[in-house]
Amino acid sequence: MADSRIEVPKTLPDQIVAGQTTRADVLRLLGEPDGRGHLDGWFTYGSHIERGGVGWLALYGGPGGGGGVAKMGDWETVRRATIHFDDEGVVTNVDVTEQNCTQDNGGCLDVGGQEMKVPEQKALAEQTLLAQLSASGDQAVVAVYRDVYWYPHLTSASTMKADAKKQSGTVAITEASVGFMSSELRPGAAVETDGADVLRIPYSDIVAIGLKGASMTWFSGFCAVTITQRNGRNDWFAIIPAKTLSSMMSCAQTRAAGEALRSAVQASRH
Repeated sequence: MADSRIEVPKTLPDQIVAGQTTRADVLRLLGEPDGRGHLDGWFTYGSHIERGGVGWLALYGGPGGGGGVAKMGDWETVRRATIHFDDEGVVTNVDVTEQNCTQDNGGCLDVGGQEMKVPEQKALAEQTLLAQLSASGDQAVVAVYRDVYWYPHLTSASTMKADAKKQSGTVAITEASVGFMSSELRPGAAVETDGADVLRIPYSDIVAIGLKGASMTWFSGFCAVTITQRNGRNDWFAIIPAKTLSSMMSCAQTRAAGEALRSAVQASRH
């Protein structure tokens, strides 16, 4: 947590008033925030308050017994204030959240607001990707997939090697190319991108589009669209359904994306 302020109270100072208090006022009153949104659209301030004691979880066995207890860890309370600003830098609303949790098992509220940065980064990646493709002359967008895994420049068909190289991000299919923009964000990093990492593959460079995972030789649940270019480079991508395990992909949505890409490539050659 930032060192230039005191712990966050249950209620913020009365001086912070929606519609009146400015971003500069908040910095003066509370100091440097623990987390910042894109273009400083929000600040977070957090406190970890030790509660002491050890939490225990009861484990109940079946008819044959086998129950017991397991240590969960030391209890603590995490308190986080989130202050939102409008485009003029004036406070719009303040939310103070408090959560009891255990240190050992994780799951504590992130004082830096990491869970709020992720959707912001995804939206920003999509905007940047579409802007870059448009600047390259790709005016008509066929489809956009915000939640994907992209497997760049693969030289092996091994899923283990592919998994080690995957990146989370956004894929856009236009009438002239397919593009990818990473939306990965390191913990504590700012929500920003300059578009330097946009990958654009013109349809004139594509020689084949396929689908991995269509046979029994691949482990259950894996599937990906494959893109082979004239220079021999291979890239894969898979669609990740919303509100699911991060390691799983949707074969139905991935297959549909592959068909959309194949149709766009074919249409560009007529």
